[in-house]
Amino acid sequence: MTSTGRRRDTPLTARAFSRASLPFRSVISRGFPMHPSAMLPLLFGFLMLSTNAMAESHQDNQQEPLAANRQTELKTLLYQDCGSCHGMTLRGGLGPALPRDRMEGFTAEALSHIILHGIPGSAMPGWNALISEEDARWIAEHLKHDNPLETLNPQD
Repeated sequence: MTSTGRRRDTPLTARAFSRASLPFRSVISRGFPMHPSAMLPLLFGFLMLSTNAMAESHQDNQQEPLAANRQTELKTLLYQDCGSCHGMTLRGGLGPALPRDRMEGFTAEALSHIILHGIPGSAMPGWNALISEEDARWIAEHLKHDNPLETLNPQD
């Protein structure tokens, strides 16, 4: 039996529900805890927590650079595995060419997303099963800034 006098296995009807929730309604009618002044400390606490979480995530985005051996592994991945479609010198093949001037048109976040998740409906696979977000970010930055293929213009 419950405090409302009904058995636990019987369905809760509207009348039984209203009787069961009477103590809660009396608490609300007295203004506790729904009074606006009681909500201000909670709201302030929530804002402080979310601000701290945003600051911590911003600090996480400024991580230390990858180790030299990992950078070498990622270069090998880029020029061998990615190169199997984009060309060993990134001049194109099955996939498009990846010259620096074209990569500068994308943000590092957009390139990282493409690297990790691929492009649906195309031959570009996602690499998230093999590399981390940090690795994808490094590859994106490399394509944008350290890519030896500057352009595909005929002046090369």
